[in-house]
Amino acid sequence: MVGNYRALIKQGVQVSILCGERLEAFEAYRKHGAFHPQSFRVVGFFALVVGVAYLLLLLLQHIDRWLLPGVGYIQHIIALYIVFCVLRLYIVCEWCRTSAMKRGLKFEPRTSFVVSREEETLHLETKLKDIGSSPKHSKKPPKIICITGYGGGGHEATMNGVRTVMAEAGFKADFVDLPVAFLVETDDLNPLWRVYHVTGEQLYNWGLRQGALVAWLITWVTSYLQYWALHADEYLGQFLDALGLPYGDEASRLCCQIWTEQKPDLVLTIQHLSLFV
Repeated sequence: MVGNYRALIKQGVQVSILCGERLEAFEAYRKHGAFHPQSFRVVGFFALVVGVAYLLLLLLQHIDRWLLPGVGYIQHIIALYIVFCVLRLYIVCEWCRTSAMKRGLKFEPRTSFVVSREEETLHLETKLKDIGSSPKHSKKPPKIICITGYGGGGHEATMNGVRTVMAEAGFKADFVDLPVAFLVETDDLNPLWRVYHVTGEQLYNWGLRQGALVAWLITWVTSYLQYWALHADEYLGQFLDALGLPYGDEASRLCCQIWTEQKPDLVLTIQHLSLFV
């Protein structure tokens, strides 16, 4: 499961088609590979992260001793920042839960649903009738691009559920599955994939298999690594843009390519639990 989708696009291959090898790799990924990463690759990645952090601490200590006294306090500031982030996350979650309960909202267990599938289907059928020119009466079904993630499996299950309810309600559409995250993460130019052959989703899924605490720690670490990387990416992009050099978010460029090729009527993404028209 290796390759460079950028090269295929430059050769004129559409993102929705690509090549048989890439599409077969994606099918294997979402059926098995996304949820069963090899442990030694995941452990190797986090061992590298810990090793780099340890070397940075040693470097700070040497700079503090020989060059700039006081620099060593940076490690204490980082530790306090981590504690602050954990406490802030807890306070925000508790505040949201308490505020919601004061407004009369009730939290249900994740394994139960207040609204049944039949009620959702009936609700959608009623809305379709109210529209008047319902898509199910249209000669040409609308094209809907589906983009989802495979971390944990909940996003994929939600996407499949939405599509099933739409079909049962008579909403006929041309669904197109496009694995944006898969293409970006498994590209040869991605250092994480090139060296360790793992994706961010696989890191999270591996953590879920080890237990809730490990999953939470992995999610917390990777989310902040991503946060810092995105900020560095933003500043680097501004610098290169000032020099007139092409630079930007790879996922955004890929989405622009997909929109240009497909011209969809609707983009359905469960990656961030949102709908874009």
